[in-house]
Amino acid sequence: MSFAGHVFDMIRKNKENRDLLNLRRERAKNRSKTYLGKEDPANRPQISLEEYESKELKEWEKEKEKRSLRTTIVIAVCIVGLLVISGILVKWFLLR
Repeated sequence: MSFAGHVFDMIRKNKENRDLLNLRRERAKNRSKTYLGKEDPANRPQISLEEYESKELKEWEKEKEKRSLRTTIVIAVCIVGLLVISGILVKWFLLR
């Protein structure tokens, strides 16, 4: 490749990089819209601090209730499993 070939290749790569940069910027804008709920923050309804805290507290209580239910279910399954295993072991040792 001659010197001109190198120059044209460098120009082509610079153009591709500019296109990729513009594409990355557009994706970042779309991503920020997705994270913000596809709304402009200025257009969101304003709520009071008390409403926000009560909403946050309700969500926290729901999550806490879900966690406690999951924990209870896991513990119950473990206890039933241990009882089944111990019953099998007792029968196996008593029948010998």
